[in-house]
Amino acid sequence: MSGEKHRYQVQTGTELFTVELQEDGAVLRAWLNGDEQEVRLRSMDSPHHFTLLAGGEMLEVYVEEIGDRYVIYLAGNVFEVAAAPQLVGRKDPTRSALPVNGSAAVNAPMPGLVLQVFVEPGQQVERGDVLLVLEAMKMENDIRAPAAGRVDHVGVRAGQRVDQGQRLVVID
Repeated sequence: MSGEKHRYQVQTGTELFTVELQEDGAVLRAWLNGDEQEVRLRSMDSPHHFTLLAGGEMLEVYVEEIGDRYVIYLAGNVFEVAAAPQLVGRKDPTRSALPVNGSAAVNAPMPGLVLQVFVEPGQQVERGDVLLVLEAMKMENDIRAPAAGRVDHVGVRAGQRVDQGQRLVVID
């Protein structure tokens, strides 16, 4: 990406944004709908965990790829984004929601504590339904179904600590 400016159409919910990115050494210049921001992004302990320095503020960011979209955990907020894969960076196929014998595995996007589990095997879910709540970095994060289907397996219980990438739920 060095030197060249790359343009993406990014959709989150019903909002559509134009994002342009240009790498300039250690700095990533980003334009959101034409407004420029200087951003520093550094990979942490996994390809899904980053520190982000923007506007003088440092934030931790977790990114999980689920099918054709990305779920971004940033500053206590969860964003679901459809965009070109190059926007997020390196991909580690062992850590994202992967097909498992025709099923979709929902993995922990970050280490944390399972607070509540809302599903059980055999239950029907729709895409976007909350499967469980995961507490990480003192924030509660809703973990949602990546697709409609039947819950085949629930691998965690309330009160259990999980590691990043650990399988939480499998949906047929």
